[in-house]
Formats: sequence, structure tokens, C-alpha cells
Amino acid sequence: MPPRRRASSARCCTSKPLGRRTRGICGTATVRWDFRATRVSLQFMDFHVDSDRKTSCSASIRKGGEPIGFGQPRPFRFQPERKTDLAMAMTEKEPLVERPPPPSAGCCCCCCTPPRHMNDAFVDKYLDGDIQWGYWNMPPRDEKTLAECRMRLKDRMRFPKTSIIRSESDMEMGFASAKDMIQIMYDGTKSPLLEEVPERLRGVYWMKDNGVGEELVVIHWAKWYEEEKLLLIPMATFMWAWPFGTPKNAPFGGTMYGPQTTVSGARTLLGTGKPPPNPGPAPGNLSMVFDSLPVKNGTLQGHNADVRDDIVDLGTFLPICPCCACIRGKFTMELLSSESSEPGSRWKRGIWWGLGTCTPLEFGSYTLTKVMKGNGEPNEPYYSEFLEYMGDVPLFAWSGFVDETTGSGREYGQPI
Repeated sequence: MPPRRRASSARCCTSKPLGRRTRGICGTATVRWDFRATRVSLQFMDFHVDSDRKTSCSASIRKGGEPIGFGQPRPFRFQPERKTDLAMAMTEKEPLVERPPPPSAGCCCCCCTPPRHMNDAFVDKYLDGDIQWGYWNMPPRDEKTLAECRMRLKDRMRFPKTSIIRSESDMEMGFASAKDMIQIMYDGTKSPLLEEVPERLRGVYWMKDNGVGEELVVIHWAKWYEEEKLLLIPMATFMWAWPFGTPKNAPFGGTMYGPQTTVSGARTLLGTGKPPPNPGPAPGNLSMVFDSLPVKNGTLQGHNADVRDDIVDLGTFLPICPCCACIRGKFTMELLSSESSEPGSRWKRGIWWGLGTCTPLEFGSYTLTKVMKGNGEPNEPYYSEFLEYMGDVPLFAWSGFVDETTGSGREYGQPI
């Protein structure tokens, strides 16, 4: 297991700990930050901080001996004393999963940070302080079953370079028909954890009407924290499938389809596929928090190097435009009625955009539709509908890593 990466303490220039919630003032602008949650781009030279714990200081933010002036934003992050976080959560009854504040208690502007699904206290209580959580923290799946699923894929090959991602990858991808891929994904993710996950979230799902070139996803190989009503889902093998081509009735005319686009999207989600401290980005993970039990309505957040950070912003989806990070997304899960008796057969995956917590613009929403039940049976009529939609277009999934003794150095399109 990789070494755990813990957040370090942060102190201001007076060598006194900053408060957990701090107000900063610069000129006529007043901004509120939660230093445990927010990355702030500072575009001013001098500022004054005044903490809730009566600690204050004045400071000039400098980099390389020179002050950072206007027009030169730099990412800046404060983190409080971690040793007190869990104790404070217990004594102050602070929730381990942050909920949206009522309007009267919220920020007066649209640029405040949305509530986090997991805060420091959650990480300490459930994740043993490890902020870089991923599939490597999960109970291992059956190796024989994984090997069999891998062998059922066709034309296994190294993830190729693309016009967007020009580096090679040690990850392996494999192909299958729509029908075969549904079964492979179910078999490859079935484990004792499935029984712990709410029934409405078990099975294989089709991302119906998703304008991005993604088709199938499994969310039942995950950790369920019932007290927090939170599902933590790692990005792992056989959990996601992308089309290697464009279905006839693809959303928006298939604009976000095609091998270059879908392979680039897959590699963006998977990173290097390797856990830290390996160089390069590790696979991310998702979290879902629901309002009540049984699960019905909730929100979804994405995480990369730190499970406390939500990466659902336009800058993440458009790496060539990092300034778009201020345009944030709110992803929702809303249970819908269904033609099937299978629990959780249809969910509205709402996608809303805006600034901070103000996300009034809906764009990109789709219907998360269960095509295979939690017991492994086809979920009709959606199973047949998906097969008809895909036609002869194959799907590919991450199946592991290239066997260096047989597959090292093979080129794009050449099977292993």
C-alpha cells in the first residue's frame, strides 16, 4: 500500500494558527474562504486576514522574492491544524459531510465554494487520514475472476497516444460487443461489497443521452457509509466503458464521439492508472451523497489527488483553458419513475453550471439507466434498448496493465 499523504499544518506570518473560517479584505472587496476547502487565486499584493479565533496578521504574498501583483494569479492554499479537526467535529457536532447552508447563512456572492462531500473529520474517521484514496484502498477482488474477464476482451492493446495526450501509457484496453461488455463489467466488479451498497445503486448503468462519448458505468464496487449516506466510488478496471466509434443516434450528432475523443477522455479519467507515489496523476474517484434513506436524491462530486476537493469545474474538462475553473458544475442524482420493477432503474443525472454555488444553467444532463440488474439479469426494456442503440459499435474498457514480457512497445492498433 502506498504511503499515506497527510495535509500539513499551515500558519500565518505571526506563527499563530489560522482559524478554520477566515475573512479576507482587500480594498473595497470582501471575500470569505474556508481555508480547508478552497484553492484561492490571489490577484492582489497585500491583504489582511482576521480569523474567528481573534488571530490576525498582515502579509505580502511573494513568490521567488517578488510580490505577486495584479494579473498574475497563483494557486494558494491554507490548511488548518489537522490534529484538532476530528476532536472539534466531535465536540462541536460538526457534520462529516458538509451540507448546503440555508440562503440566509450562505455567501453573499456567487463565487463561494460548494459544500464538500468529505472534510478533514470524515477523512480522519473513515479513511485513516489518507486524502489520496483510491482503488488501492479497497478490498481486493478475486484475481481469477479478473483474469477471466480480461481474457474475454478482444484485441487487448496499450492505451495509445492521442492528439491531446501525447505520452505513452502502460495501461491496457480491451474491446467487446455491447452485450459482452455489460456481462464482463458486472462479473469484474461483483464482490461482497455489492450487498453493502443500496439496492437502487447496484448493477450496470447506461449513460443514456450523455453528449460525452461514455456509455457504461458500474458504481456498486464502492464503499458505502450509511451514517453519512455517502457512496465512495474508485476509478478501477471494468468499471467504465467507452464507445470505439459513433452509434447511429449518438447525442448531438456524435460531436464528442470518435476514437480520438473517447480514448483521450478515458485517459484523462484514469491518469496513469497507478496509485501514488508513482509519478503522474493517479485515477480519480467519485462520491455521491444522498439526502435520505432509501436513496432518492443526491449530489455527485469528482476527486483527484485529494478526496476533499471537488474537481467538477469547466477547467477540469477543458485543460487547455485553466481559467475556466471558476465556472463550476453541480451534478445531481434524482430517482425517476421506470417501466421496470428493478429498484433504481432510472436516475436523472442533472448537470448544472454557474459560478460557485450559483448554478442556474442546465446543460449536459442525461438519464442513468440500469441495463443489468444487481443480481446479474438483463433489466428490460432498457437492456434491449441499449443493444439496439449501440448496434455494431464496440466498447472498450480499462483491463489492467500491459504485460511487459509480451506487450511492451507495441503500437496503436496492434493487439497484444
